[in-house]
Amino acid sequence: MVILLKILLKPKKYWPEYIKSDVPGIKVFIYYAPVFALIGPVLSYFSLTASGYSSSRAVLYSITTYILDLAVVFIFSCAFSKISRLTPDTVLKIYTAVNIPIWLSDVVDIYQPARILSNIGFIYSFYLLWVSLQTVNKSRIFIHGGFLHLFLYAGNAVISELIATNPLILKLISN
Repeated sequence: MVILLKILLKPKKYWPEYIKSDVPGIKVFIYYAPVFALIGPVLSYFSLTASGYSSSRAVLYSITTYILDLAVVFIFSCAFSKISRLTPDTVLKIYTAVNIPIWLSDVVDIYQPARILSNIGFIYSFYLLWVSLQTVNKSRIFIHGGFLHLFLYAGNAVISELIATNPLILKLISN
C-alpha cells in the first residue's frame, strides 16, 4: 500500500521499485481495486439520493459504476498486453495503480455540482500511465494506451448512465 501512495506522489522515483517488486498484478488488484473503486459509487449513492433520485435508481447507478470500474481494469490489461507485449499480469499491476487517482478523486462525488473536479484524478492518471510506460521501455506506445484509457473511461461513464436511466431496468427494480 505504501508503494502505491508513493507512486502517486513521486511516480518517476517509485515506478521502477513497484514494477520490480515480486507482488503479482492480480494480488495488487484484489487487495486494492475493490476498496478504492468503491469510493465513487458509495458517495454517488448518497449524493444522488440527497438530490432527489430514487433509492433504487441510485443503487443501480452505484452498482453499475462499481462493476464497470473493476471490469475496465481487466479489459485494459488484456487489450494493452497484446499491444505492448507485456504480460497481462504486468499490465494489471500497472493499470491498477494508474486508476487509483481516478478512484480517489471520486470523493467529490458526494456533492454532485463538484463532480467535474473528479476529472483531476483522470488527467493525473494519464501522467501515471506515461511514467509507467517509460519505466518498462514502452513509452513509444503511450498514444495507444492513452487512447484505450480514454475510450474505456468514457465508455464506462456512458454505459453507467444508460443503464441507470433505462426505463425497463428501472421498472424491474422498482417492482
